[in-house]
Amino acid sequence: MTRDNLIAIVDKFQLFQAQRNLMSPTQLVDLMKAKTSITIINQTLSFSRRTENPTIVFTVGYEDSNPNLAAGVANELVTRILNEDIRDRTSRASDTTKFLGREVERLQAESAALESKIAQAKETQGTPSAGAIDPLAQMRAEYAQKSAIYSDKHPMMKALKRQIEAAEKTLAPSNSNGVNLDALQSQREAIQKNLENASAKYAAAQLGEALEKNQQSEKFEVLEQPAVPQEPIRPNRRKILSLSLLLGLGVGGGLTLLLEMLDKTIRRTADIYGLFDSHFVVALPYIVTKGEVLRSKRRTRLLIAAGVGFVVLVAVLAFVLLPWDLMIAKARVGLFR
Repeated sequence: MTRDNLIAIVDKFQLFQAQRNLMSPTQLVDLMKAKTSITIINQTLSFSRRTENPTIVFTVGYEDSNPNLAAGVANELVTRILNEDIRDRTSRASDTTKFLGREVERLQAESAALESKIAQAKETQGTPSAGAIDPLAQMRAEYAQKSAIYSDKHPMMKALKRQIEAAEKTLAPSNSNGVNLDALQSQREAIQKNLENASAKYAAAQLGEALEKNQQSEKFEVLEQPAVPQEPIRPNRRKILSLSLLLGLGVGGGLTLLLEMLDKTIRRTADIYGLFDSHFVVALPYIVTKGEVLRSKRRTRLLIAAGVGFVVLVAVLAFVLLPWDLMIAKARVGLFR
């Protein structure tokens, strides 16, 4: 949802053609954000029992008057989300691998330098010269070789380590340089242990980076691809129709009441009594002819029929037939074949 991403989508799909000449890029971005929705579904997922980093589900949507364009933009948003997730995780895995690789190289250099110091100390203390067989050196070389295959807790590694410790105690020098040699050997063991741990982590990081690059450890999964909508989500035609009828009745009733209050025409006996004395007023009954009775009945029947027809027409338009634009769109794609 960054500015660059949204502008790129607007350019790719040629959105807002009518507004582009009248709006600034910032206004186009705001309009794009208003039409885009990323909503988390707040519900308990049966396949997610984790309390830390739980699985979440969210929907991605885009609103447009053109259903094909809305589906295309929504698919573009989904694709960009997946690509960004892969890029981010691959970058982090690569950074971790590089860091651990540098750490392994550093420990290997320290180990080599320490081995050189130990060799020099042994020469000073009169250890076997070059070409002579050094049992302690052989055991240490064997331990270093097998450490690449077995862990420190393996019985073979434990037995070999005890043999090395016993040989070191037996061959420990008695002069002042012996203290330095023991310290160097202890330091070498510590570095060797750190090197083994770093090497194991480096191998795991390399495997994780390979999985990330091959997209075999993807954390996002598309449950349902965006589809072309078949019906509009707005406007709600039934709601608009109901509100229009209620508003029409209310306005009509209010207007009738207002006109009645403003009309000063004499219509009732009370209106006449307000102008003349009651002694001058005589009430004559209205004589209804047969023709007036028949016309009144015909008028009543027509009004009833017209009212029923209007109600039926409104019900058909609102609840049975689809909007004309949607009917035309469906006819174009062959849904009525």
